[in-house]
Amino acid sequence: MIPFPLALSLVPIFIGCALLLLTRKSTYQRLHEHARRINPIYRWPFPKSEQKQLRFVDFNRLFLRGVGYAALSVGALFFCGYLVTVVDPFRGDRFDAQAWAEAGSCRGLSDWECVEKESTCPRGSMVRDLTNNHLLPQTTRREEVIELLGRSTSNVQINGLECPAYSLGMCSGIRIDYDSLYVCFNEDGTVASAGHVQH
Repeated sequence: MIPFPLALSLVPIFIGCALLLLTRKSTYQRLHEHARRINPIYRWPFPKSEQKQLRFVDFNRLFLRGVGYAALSVGALFFCGYLVTVVDPFRGDRFDAQAWAEAGSCRGLSDWECVEKESTCPRGSMVRDLTNNHLLPQTTRREEVIELLGRSTSNVQINGLECPAYSLGMCSGIRIDYDSLYVCFNEDGTVASAGHVQH
């Protein structure tokens, strides 16, 4: 399933591309002539003068083209926002067990300092490397996961399964909600799936 923020960016991009393709001068003129021949309702708003009609058609074409460029711009903006807020926080660093343990610890910090540390998404940048190279479905066993990440202190529901979760800090969106790395297991104790979730 496509994540909602990504779908939000793809819809205007698709609409923009479709409008730009359909409003190419030759294509739009051909569509206009075809619609005028077969659809009396389509003919109704057009002026009777052929010169005025051509100007009217050209204005419509340029207007729709402008809408297409606007839709593309909005889609590109949403897509960049998706990359910055949802994808980028979860990649960039290789997994290191010691760095992981230190990033998840608030030992020696006040409550406020701990919240400040969590707001920087201290573990997030290791997630991509973990899911690609360490938490391998049907291969990595529960004991290996515990050795890598330690024991989890919470669980999350993923597709009806109760899965161990590890806090990553405040990573995605506008950084007011917490994100977790989840690891779901098969009955034989191997990893079924792993990823990140905001809650």
